[in-house]
Amino acid sequence: MRFFLTSKLTLALLILVTLFLHEEAKAQVLKILSYNVYFDDVTGKTRYPEIIKFIKQGGYNLIALQECTPMFLSLLTRDSKLRYFTRQEGSLRHGYTNILLTSLDTEQSGNIKLLSNMGRSAPFITLTNSKATIVNVHLESGLFDSNIREQQLTSILDATKDKSKLLIVGDMNFADGEDEEQLLTAFNDLGVKVKHLTYDTEINTLAQQTKFLFEGSKRLDRIFLQCKVCEVEQFNVQQLSHSDHWPVSAVIKIR
Repeated sequence: MRFFLTSKLTLALLILVTLFLHEEAKAQVLKILSYNVYFDDVTGKTRYPEIIKFIKQGGYNLIALQECTPMFLSLLTRDSKLRYFTRQEGSLRHGYTNILLTSLDTEQSGNIKLLSNMGRSAPFITLTNSKATIVNVHLESGLFDSNIREQQLTSILDATKDKSKLLIVGDMNFADGEDEEQLLTAFNDLGVKVKHLTYDTEINTLAQQTKFLFEGSKRLDRIFLQCKVCEVEQFNVQQLSHSDHWPVSAVIKIR
């Protein structure tokens, strides 16, 4: 009888281990980067190659970039590694756009049209494995464009309302405590606990040059996650001198 019970227990444990390993095998790990690369091509001649080098060194499989000029896009196209990533671009107006790059399999991609005086839109992709949808945003930039940003977020939320695994990432152009955040209360703001500045007008010399008069430092670059089967393993902000924004990154496991 004892041997019989032990055998049943062993079999049950084996089944549990097998199920666990199966679930682990099904999980998809996203190593995501969001970076506003700053659209100035004059300084970009030296900055852009450094940004691309940084991207490749990070081993990211999902990359959201904002303010990409044709010059920057051409460098991506010529790069021996990133040229093979699936790419979804937003609308190109005023000389730059935002894009998504991924080395993961995708089942859907597109571009969400937005009300914008600056020609902004929101490219998105849906991954084949995890069915997660990622939207890359560069919301309206004016200090007094809060109403437009709210309308842009509403359009994005309407377009993705059927998505159970959703990431909205990029340059939000609103700071902590501003009205636009109220539209995203159902999301996990991955950097909210630390509130590390990403547009730092005290330290970042490029931000000092591009800021509006009397504009202070803000946490503009965010990763918002809405997902019940996701685990956030890392979130980071890196102080690099290649742009007027610091890049933000995260590692997320999706089951």
